Amino acid sequence: MLMQVQNARTASGKTRDNRRSPRAKISMHVKVWRRVKGKKTLVPGFSKNICQDGIAVFMPAEIPIHEKLELQFTLPGSSREIMVQAIVRRVHNLQYGMEFTSLDSLSKQLLGALAVR
Repeated sequence: MLMQVQNARTASGKTRDNRRSPRAKISMHVKVWRRVKGKKTLVPGFSKNICQDGIAVFMPAEIPIHEKLELQFTLPGSSREIMVQAIVRRVHNLQYGMEFTSLDSLSKQLLGALAVR
């Protein structure tokens, strides 16, 4: 299990100061559910960082910015499965930056605890 807090860096190596919450570096599988022609479709993904506000997920898919998705994952060291709604905000080389749009308070606390480790 890998967990390390880091500030995201831009391509120039500068730290992004506009993050709302610090990112925790982790390694975990993420199930990404999307609607395609009215049907719920599973896209497997893998995340390397997460924060209280969002997640970055590598996926073998072409998903447009602003698409709404449902994510399902279990944080390393936890037995609690988290289900959350998210929206795609950024895409770069099959890495999708997503903002959480519905996160319950317990899940938000668990994610906040990662950032203080």
